Parts: sequence; C-alpha cells; structure tokens
Amino acid sequence: MKNDGKLLEKTIRLVQETLKDSPFTEIHSNYRIPNESDNKREIDILIVSKINGFELKIAVECKDYKSKIPAEKIEAFNSKCQRIKSINKIN
Repeated sequence: MKNDGKLLEKTIRLVQETLKDSPFTEIHSNYRIPNESDNKREIDILIVSKINGFELKIAVECKDYKSKIPAEKIEAFNSKCQRIKSINKIN
C-alpha cells in the first residue's frame, strides 16, 4: 500500500486543532484556493487566523517520505504558494 501522507496529514490536523486557542482561527484540510491565474490549487492544511485585524494564512504540505525530502519537491510547493498571493507563510 502506498504511503501518501494522509496519516501524517490527519495527525498534523489533530495537533493543530488541539493547540488552537483563538476564536478567530479556522483550520481547513485539502483546501482548494485560487492562485493568481484563478486556477484552484489544493493545500493539505490551510490555517486562517486574524491577529490584531491582520488576516494570516499558513499553508502546510504533508508528505511522508522515507528519506530526505528532495529539494525539487520543496521548491515546487514554495512556487505553488508564491502564486497564491493571500498565503503569508508556508511550512
């Protein structure tokens, strides 16, 4: 059976749900968000929060590799997020 990161994604979401303490925080799984070309891109975990009137969007990619994550995978995720202007932080 292929290990595609779904268990890791569920674990991360559980941790985030447990740790969130702001009534202004939402956590979405497998969230589809438009990029600058208006194409919808999927983000594994998207955390949306308001802090002092500033909206913060954090994108998290969940993958489960047996070895180091290849640089091209990290660069691809970074590139995807840079084309989604509303994302402030990537992990």
